[in-house]
Amino acid sequence: MKSKLTTYILLAVAAGIWGVVVWRLFFAKPGQDTTAAPPRSHKMADARAEDTLYLDYRDPFGMAPAVPSVPRETAKPLTKPAPTAPQKPDMSYKGLIIKDGVSHCLVEAGSQQYLLKLGDTCARCKLVKVFSDSIYVVFQKKTFTIRLSE
Repeated sequence: MKSKLTTYILLAVAAGIWGVVVWRLFFAKPGQDTTAAPPRSHKMADARAEDTLYLDYRDPFGMAPAVPSVPRETAKPLTKPAPTAPQKPDMSYKGLIIKDGVSHCLVEAGSQQYLLKLGDTCARCKLVKVFSDSIYVVFQKKTFTIRLSE
């Protein structure tokens, strides 16, 4: 079987681990402890003097009366600048031309005219939908409708 090799390897590893455990329990000498323990502090009286309670909570252990809280400074509320709404792009839709089954839009941006297909970009605006009376463009991650102008 294929799993016999894996079984024998795992048995050897388990026997090794148990051997170390038995060795540490029964055969280790009292002065041979190799585990590291954190140093102990005997300053309990000083530690209590350093602790303070804030916000007038009562002491959960009942050792000391409630101490008035330290007055906090009033925090100024954070004010974010008002987000500016993206302005409508300076474009005008002049007409629709259908050539070989593909719609082309005649668009005027600024003082230049463009012939755009679906997905084309001009003046940082991407054409996403085309209708006979209007087009949809994406400008600064917002969709705008531009109506046919004559």
